[in-house]
Amino acid sequence: NLTAGGELGFLTLSSYGSEAKILGGNGAEGSLALTASKDITLLGNIDAKQDITIDSQDKGIISGMGRGMKAGNDVLMSGGEGVKYIGTIHAGNDISIQAKHATHIGSADEQSGIYIGNWPSSVPLLQAGRDIDFRVIGEGKIDLLGNVKADTGLVNMSIIGKGDIEIGQPDELNEKTITAYGNVTLDTAEGDIKLVKGIESDRKSVV
Repeated sequence: NLTAGGELGFLTLSSYGSEAKILGGNGAEGSLALTASKDITLLGNIDAKQDITIDSQDKGIISGMGRGMKAGNDVLMSGGEGVKYIGTIHAGNDISIQAKHATHIGSADEQSGIYIGNWPSSVPLLQAGRDIDFRVIGEGKIDLLGNVKADTGLVNMSIIGKGDIEIGQPDELNEKTITAYGNVTLDTAEGDIKLVKGIESDRKSVV
């Protein structure tokens, strides 16, 4: 789907508990790609056999709500002002999310950056088979209300500008907030870093 003139909405209209499945076959790649010049809104669950790629260009925002988003390979989301999603995100390979033109730090409803939330659960909020990379460029926040797991790769959370990084939620279902095989790097040029619980990794660096 490509729209150059404005906003894009993606809604799965179905009975409760079902989801949009992009499975492939007959030459199809089994990937979902959504691009808009402004905002993109996702309502419902998404399951792609291969990749999920969502790109809100200029200063648009990607927002959505669902039980979860799952890709066999990669989940790639790139928003202008930010990305705000309620639900789990799981990928067989990499998860990469960025806010390219973050310009505002304010209330949760108004701030730029990356916000991923979910209800308390023993299931990781974010889980990738390899790497997890979140990046905010400008003034914004990385706020992840849950736990992060990179099975065989690294975790990188960086704000190139001003803003806080907050990860985790106060529950008793998980021992660690971040679990990774490789390096864990949390980096903000100007701001605070807050973790609800600890980090488990063979190699870790917190900046």
